Amino acid sequence: MTLLGALLPVLAGLQGDYMNKKLIYRHHLILKNNQGQGLTEYLILLILISVVSITAVTSLGSTIKDKIQQARSQINKVSPYDN
Repeated sequence: MTLLGALLPVLAGLQGDYMNKKLIYRHHLILKNNQGQGLTEYLILLILISVVSITAVTSLGSTIKDKIQQARSQINKVSPYDN
């Protein structure tokens, strides 16, 4: 039993009004319904990882390209074959 489930009868008893009880019960149902919560969390994680990956590739892409070109030129200097 959740804290809200335990407080629901107390809050409904304090108000005494049918509409307030109904409203409190609806809030309880809304908070209790967690269908799709796991899917939403995975979607948020996927979006976050995508944004971080795109940012990393964008900012480090030119640096990595320069390092590969430097390595290629060093290999071509040592290699006896022209490619």
